[in-house]
Formats: sequence, structure tokens, C-alpha cells
Amino acid sequence: IPSIEIIAKLLKEGGFYAYHMGMALWSLGGLMFVLILYKSKLIPRLISVWGLIGYIILLSGSISELFGHNEIIDIISVIPGGIFEITLSVWLIIKGFTPLAIVSETV
Repeated sequence: IPSIEIIAKLLKEGGFYAYHMGMALWSLGGLMFVLILYKSKLIPRLISVWGLIGYIILLSGSISELFGHNEIIDIISVIPGGIFEITLSVWLIIKGFTPLAIVSETV
């Protein structure tokens, strides 16, 4: 039945666009997050800069995917941000936030 094939294709395309718009919004939120981490010095600034770069790459990759599908860009654009998120998680589990930054914020 041709109408079911058309609906299936529309749903697949809609899912693709919804995913990449969601990732673009996620990267904007991530940019705000790492800028706060950078300014507050709660974690080493190198990790914050790494996150900033990763989320910029994710944003540019998501936007470029909306205008033309490229499997390589799709895969490569998520790697730096993903490694940042894993590194941040491990850092916070092992080291936690910088105590001086927390004290100076509460005073």
C-alpha cells in the first residue's frame, strides 16, 4: 500500500529532523553549562574549555545535518562532547568540585 510507505518515510524523516533539532538545543544548553563551570572555576578550566569546544562541534554538526545528511559528520560531531561528558562525570566522582570555589560562592 503506497500510503503506508509514504507515512513510514515521513515518520522516519521527521524523527531524523527532530533528533538533530533536539541535539542542537542540547548543545546550546551544554554551552551555557560549561560557561558557568568556566566562570565559577568549580572544575579545572581545561575541562570547561574542552566542553565548550565539544558543544560547539555538536551544534555545528547538528545544524549541518539538518541541511544535508552526512554519516561521517553525524558520528564525528558527537565524539568530543561525549568524551567531555564522560570525563566530567569521572572527574566529579573522583575529585568533586573545587572546595575553594564553593566556599567563595557562598560567602
